[in-house]
Amino acid sequence: GVHPTIKGVVWEFLLGCYDPKSTFDERTQLRQNRRSEYERLKSQCKEMENTVGSGKMITTPVISEDGQPIENPSSNGANLGEVQLPDNKTDNVTQDKEVIQWKLTLHQIGLDVVRTDRALQYYETPENQARLWDILAVYSWIDKEIGYCQGMSDLCSPIIIVIENEADAFWCFEHLMRRVVCIFLIYLAIWEKGLDDGGTTSNLGLMMRVILEVDGILMSHIPYGWKGIANETLKRRREWEGGKKTKEALRREEGETEKEEEQGESKLKEEKYRHNREFRMS
Repeated sequence: GVHPTIKGVVWEFLLGCYDPKSTFDERTQLRQNRRSEYERLKSQCKEMENTVGSGKMITTPVISEDGQPIENPSSNGANLGEVQLPDNKTDNVTQDKEVIQWKLTLHQIGLDVVRTDRALQYYETPENQARLWDILAVYSWIDKEIGYCQGMSDLCSPIIIVIENEADAFWCFEHLMRRVVCIFLIYLAIWEKGLDDGGTTSNLGLMMRVILEVDGILMSHIPYGWKGIANETLKRRREWEGGKKTKEALRREEGETEKEEEQGESKLKEEKYRHNREFRMS
């Protein structure tokens, strides 16, 4: 295994923060530049929401969808005032919308943070929870396309535990997100489609198919599994359509679902066999 004292450095290399061929001086300079950039971004966020960097975090909404501040929100001890926009951006309508959207996610980040790795002693300290919240809050500001999605806190948590410096941990997480951003884009696309047609759960089957095609080995590690998704999809589809289908149609639908399950399981077995064969040959 990797010695605990160098785990953080190893992860920085594994996630692509540094070129393996870079020199010590080059990495030192790059690290310093990144730390300065993170402080700049964090200060920018603090101008919009003074809880950032305070050692506290937000767990209830601080703003309404129309941009009106919500008075007296609970925020783990933070004393929140009125919602403020950066002084040099107040005339920019687009910027105002981005700030409002960002503020709408802050309490959701807080709710996810308090649920993240609760059994770990590391998170018994409120300051460490706030550290995770700060990183995710800053990231959700710079990522205009995705912002924050549920699950990001679980990805970021191991990083801040092994990397002591907050700025270094942030950039490590940012590089990790470059690798997995497609997963969150798929999730958002499926979620939005589900909201439009009333079949959010039905689209879980589509997501499983995507994962199966892209990475069959990953699919084998999903606890819910192909069969559970297919069965739940069928159940929710029936509920959504109000039980209007005839018994014959339902039997036909069940047969199609079973066929999909068999195809999925067969595909999974093929992927496992190919993976094991390549592993033995290597």
